[in-house]
Amino acid sequence: MSVDRFRKYRGLSDAANAYGQFLRGTSRYKEAFKYASNPVKFAEALQHAGYATDPQYAQKLKSILNKYDLTTYDNVQKDMRWLA
Repeated sequence: MSVDRFRKYRGLSDAANAYGQFLRGTSRYKEAFKYASNPVKFAEALQHAGYATDPQYAQKLKSILNKYDLTTYDNVQKDMRWLA
């Protein structure tokens, strides 16, 4: 079990970048970044690397992406410095 301090961010962009930096800085998630432009494959790779404890993690994410047509917002990635 890991205990860490509570983090506070100025906004969603800062939170997303911190999350991405965590993923980018953890070697076991390195393979997922081959799929940075494909959110479903990225989630599958994270799950395969042990990120999620829910065995349906990637499938649930895919369901949410489809239900709300979230791929429409893919251009938001411009501000996610950790993808580069």
